[in-house]
Amino acid sequence: MEQLQSSLGGIDFFSIDANNEYYIDTVNYVEGFLGTDSFDSKGFRSAMSNGTLTLRAQENINSVAIYNMLGQQVYNANVNSMNSTVNMSNLANGTYIVKVNINGVEGSVKVIK
Repeated sequence: MEQLQSSLGGIDFFSIDANNEYYIDTVNYVEGFLGTDSFDSKGFRSAMSNGTLTLRAQENINSVAIYNMLGQQVYNANVNSMNSTVNMSNLANGTYIVKVNINGVEGSVKVIK
């Protein structure tokens, strides 16, 4: 499988100091995707629409777990189907990491609600 060789990133710096001073401690830059080739081969697709997350794969999706940006698990379900929908309308707007297990192969996708 061919991967695209591009990246996108950005950082905004805002000073709370009257002298416009700020300090940077640790910055990590990680290049790549949250999935693996073996996960991509499972035909996994995800889409968000009107607060509903739709998950599809060419093989059985065993489980789905959703984490907020603090690392707290906010959803967990055993699916055992090739299609699944998750109602995320009760979750706050923001960015989430969705961890999916397809026949023992795990991968993650970022979802913005």
